[in-house]
Amino acid sequence: MKSTRHLLLLFVFLSSVGCLSLSAQTLLNTLTRYNEQFDHEKVHVQFDKPVYNAGETVWFKAYLLSKNMPTTVSTNFHTELVDASGQVIEKKVYPIFEATAAGSFDLPKGAKGEGLLFRAYTTWMLNFDSAYLYTRMLTPEKSSAVTATAQPRATTLRFFPEGGDWVIGLPSNIAFKAADETGLPRKVTGMIKDNNGTVITDFKTVHDGMGKVVLLPEAGATYTAEWKDESGRTGTTTLPAALPDGIALEIKNLGKMLGYTITRKDDADERFKKIYVVANMHQYTVYRATANLAKTAIISGGIPLDSLVSGALQVTLFDANWKPLAERVAFVDRNDYSFPATVSFATKDLGKRGKNLIEIEVPDTLRSNLSIAITDAQVSEGGEQDIVSRLMLTADLRGYVHNPAYYFTSKSDAAKEHLDLLLLTHGWRRYNWEALAKGVLPKVRFQRDNYLAIRGNIYGIMPGQIRPQEQINVFIEAQDSSRQFVSVPIKPDGSFALEGALFYDTVRLYYMLNDINKINRKASVEFARQAYPSALKLGVDPAALVSRRVAALPVREQYFAQKREEVLPELNRKIRTLENVTVRAKTQSREQALEKRYVTGLFQSGNSRNFNLVDDPLAGSYMNALQYLQGKVAGLQIHGSGADYSLDRRGSTPALFIDEMPADVELLTNIAMTDVAYIKVIDPPFMGAVGGGAGGAIAVYTKKGGESVRNNIPGLSKGTLVGYSALKQFYSPDYATSSPLHEVEDVRSTLYWNPFLLTDKANRKVKIQFYNNDVSNSLRVVIEGMNEVGRLTRVEQVIR
Repeated sequence: MKSTRHLLLLFVFLSSVGCLSLSAQTLLNTLTRYNEQFDHEKVHVQFDKPVYNAGETVWFKAYLLSKNMPTTVSTNFHTELVDASGQVIEKKVYPIFEATAAGSFDLPKGAKGEGLLFRAYTTWMLNFDSAYLYTRMLTPEKSSAVTATAQPRATTLRFFPEGGDWVIGLPSNIAFKAADETGLPRKVTGMIKDNNGTVITDFKTVHDGMGKVVLLPEAGATYTAEWKDESGRTGTTTLPAALPDGIALEIKNLGKMLGYTITRKDDADERFKKIYVVANMHQYTVYRATANLAKTAIISGGIPLDSLVSGALQVTLFDANWKPLAERVAFVDRNDYSFPATVSFATKDLGKRGKNLIEIEVPDTLRSNLSIAITDAQVSEGGEQDIVSRLMLTADLRGYVHNPAYYFTSKSDAAKEHLDLLLLTHGWRRYNWEALAKGVLPKVRFQRDNYLAIRGNIYGIMPGQIRPQEQINVFIEAQDSSRQFVSVPIKPDGSFALEGALFYDTVRLYYMLNDINKINRKASVEFARQAYPSALKLGVDPAALVSRRVAALPVREQYFAQKREEVLPELNRKIRTLENVTVRAKTQSREQALEKRYVTGLFQSGNSRNFNLVDDPLAGSYMNALQYLQGKVAGLQIHGSGADYSLDRRGSTPALFIDEMPADVELLTNIAMTDVAYIKVIDPPFMGAVGGGAGGAIAVYTKKGGESVRNNIPGLSKGTLVGYSALKQFYSPDYATSSPLHEVEDVRSTLYWNPFLLTDKANRKVKIQFYNNDVSNSLRVVIEGMNEVGRLTRVEQVIR
């Protein structure tokens, strides 16, 4: 009889849902549309170190996933520094390339640099719950010179029935979590009593303030926990009231499947006798089944895991009318979310200013994008959130998670049980089932962006005076006098907009209206002052403020902060001396000078063939830059003439850029060779190109002032336009050379930072060189990264 029942259950649970009611069709169809149209982006940020002192520079690299793959949703990455009052004191925006972005902040000095929160997001993320924006505390609230007085904090104990509710007469797993007011875990022991004072069970925390008990609630009874925390303080907590009717849900990982058991009361309402089970992962519905409880009060089934990938699996139970009853999140670990990377020291010298050479190898053939931070080993105690725990787990959870890396670095059965406790006691990113049941999708307040936009309006003309296909010619002049030229279509109402632009800092705009000015000399142009939309003013999630429990910097970081203050006056004197005295140094080659003058950002990375056209007397004899390059670069195939060219390198088409702005063959061939100063042919891959630049890139730079460029720009200046935040270069001293700055004591806590280490099938190894400071005798190397299919890596080594 028992075996027959199990065969029946297997058939019931593994058969697909049959004929669906109209309400079911509406909900499931809307769920599918939601998952297809409303991608959830998740952000992880690697910093050069975990905590900072006021006045320091923060270096960071962001990684973004959507549906378990590198995001293709957003192109602009917004970052903010938020003070203790919730005010944004500085904001920066950086472009997203290959689902990554990098930047920096110079923290204010003194009190303004204390208690600062880093917040990061894309505008698309603002369409959803702001609790899932990336936040992290950077500096403690109080000065590093102040030592915190350890005062016991109040403990709060909360109980969480599995599935959301518990029901009178049905045994249920009840998880609990104890934490102080900052969210840090607390140890507690205690007992649960009913309203008659009878002890029902004892309990105690088993991991990071969490644990669970099994309780059978009785009709008319209420339950209270009496407990004592690790500091000896006592308290009481009333458990949630049990429902008079409903179902109980229990989920267990059975190895090859995720098992679930559903229990109803013997006299349950009819709507609890048919239960629908729906499971979603990474915004895909991966499982649906019907549980028939008409003739049995308990039923079990399983979700096969063989076809799933790693990640949070959200299981939702619906009643016979497709109303949500219970929900539970479980973690599926298929060990498929990472790729290997290794670090080895070719040369190691931990003495004063010792020279070190590191080799990073990624044996995988897929393109990978890594970042590396090398710091004094003692400024970090380890255990902080990393790329794996963030993107695989905590980016989907509400509230503070203590030491999330533990759940992925330990493979013990205990760690798996502790992870399940975490999921039982934390809120998660939920679907709005009520809205989906009505066929209602969220309202999109922020559209998907496409890098920067040049927008504006033309005033002083009638709509009928604008001819079809009319364009406004816009010249973009950067602060270094480099220029870009774009043509923007004009709409009948006089507005114009061009998306997909890429430029940094504040630029000047010039325009030419062509025929419109002939029709109406009073026509004028007004440009939008910002190339990306302004975001809403956001509140601060209290869970993000947990790090403010640190009233002082760690001891080692206090040491570095004190040493920096000691050497700063001397360092400033040296810098002023260098600014006021002409230093006779080794003369740069002409090519090096042009590289420094024209090339920025990602265009500086990787190997390339460079061409100086300023000093090439034959350059003007070529029709265009592509004709000039024919036969000059090994492996680069350029065929054709005029405006009809085909390009190939390693089986892919090189990306084209004019003054580091994306271009096409037609634009490139229209540039007069007399206006070209410099050409870079960058070896594949080039991460600054859409799609990863498998064919590398060809970057053409037009002449700036002082190099015979034509300076006649028609039209009038119409003010400025704010682009991406200017990129800052990390300073890494080269002690093999001579400099007055080297006479100052070296007390850098971050010795090396590089946000873009790129590998692929042809280039699996990267070598970097750096020098130690004057005070560190052990170093910490942290590498994080993501490959082109969204797998992650983290390598952490302490070198002594």
